[in-house]
Amino acid sequence: MNKYWKFATISLASFALTALIATRRKGTSSQKAKARAMGYTKYQKYPIFMDAILKGESRGYNDYNWGCKGTSGSFLYGRTKTGTIPKKLTDLTITEIQSYQSACKLYAVGRYQMIPSTLQAMVTALRISKNSKFTEEIQDRLGTALVDIKRKEISEYLNGKVDDTEANLTRAVYYTAKEWSSVANPYTGVSYYSSDRASTSADSAKKALREQRKAIV
Repeated sequence: MNKYWKFATISLASFALTALIATRRKGTSSQKAKARAMGYTKYQKYPIFMDAILKGESRGYNDYNWGCKGTSGSFLYGRTKTGTIPKKLTDLTITEIQSYQSACKLYAVGRYQMIPSTLQAMVTALRISKNSKFTEEIQDRLGTALVDIKRKEISEYLNGKVDDTEANLTRAVYYTAKEWSSVANPYTGVSYYSSDRASTSADSAKKALREQRKAIV
């Protein structure tokens, strides 16, 4: 290979790499804009998926239920008059949230309805200081981690790590149902947790997963 063709080959490779990086940056920027438009912060990677899945879980970042298993009552911010704590969740530190959970004054908290063990696991995984406020941004980071770290089977489907087959899609819905009790188990048609009612069908979850995957891959 002469010097001219060697230079041309290197230049083309460099151009292709630059174009690929620019495309990925554009895609990431577009996803962040989509998240903000749907009422999330830029830290929520999967707004289309979450918007469908969370309809039966919460309406916002300050919603919660209480009791040692979450069965004593629920609070929807702006809709329910009285709750069990004096402040909004977003005004509390993670330490304060966990203290209230230990006292059964909170159970599943925030936009993603994190129970005590899940909140602890995700805070540890992301190395978030427990002195941090439980803000919208922190909650979206934790919510994204539920998919990318705790339920990798969902992440693999959404990010195109596995083929778009019915089996892989159904598997992703199954693990979605394991994380959020309001989503129907695709193999039974009811909630994975017998004490809860599935208000989001498996077909609705499949549609959301497909749409989110299409926006990413």
